[in-house]
Amino acid sequence: MTELKLVKGNLFDHIPEIPFVLCHVANDIGIFGSGFVIPLKQKWPIVEQEYVEAIRKKSIQLGDAQFVEVRHEPIGLVANMVAQRGIMDKGNLKPIKYRALADCMEQVAYETFKKKAEIIAPKFGSLRAGGNWDFILELIEEIWLAKDIPVTIFDINL
Repeated sequence: MTELKLVKGNLFDHIPEIPFVLCHVANDIGIFGSGFVIPLKQKWPIVEQEYVEAIRKKSIQLGDAQFVEVRHEPIGLVANMVAQRGIMDKGNLKPIKYRALADCMEQVAYETFKKKAEIIAPKFGSLRAGGNWDFILELIEEIWLAKDIPVTIFDINL
């Protein structure tokens, strides 16, 4: 089984020169409002534009991974993993939906394998989405690493 790489630093300072799929958790209401998506939409505005349009048209929903090409050669994709119901507020303390996350991660695994790519990601699903990082690590192991997909997680707080 492939081992997970944990890297201290800003993911955007380490975009690889090889095929990659950059994954993050998105909500199901079409808002790119805080956290990781702020630098994401600054670097590649098309990612937010396609996500908002797809949510508006209802062509993606909870449990869907949307893939947006950000680089053609070698391929670079951003996977908007719609695994968060709404946003965190007083009435919704844990918007992450693990079944939806697992479904998205399976879609990412398929796309990553098809493109002969590697997965790069921030420490997704555990901050703004309210998820348990230890459980998300188990999903990474079971869904991605068990399929020998290389995965690098970036955390500025390591």
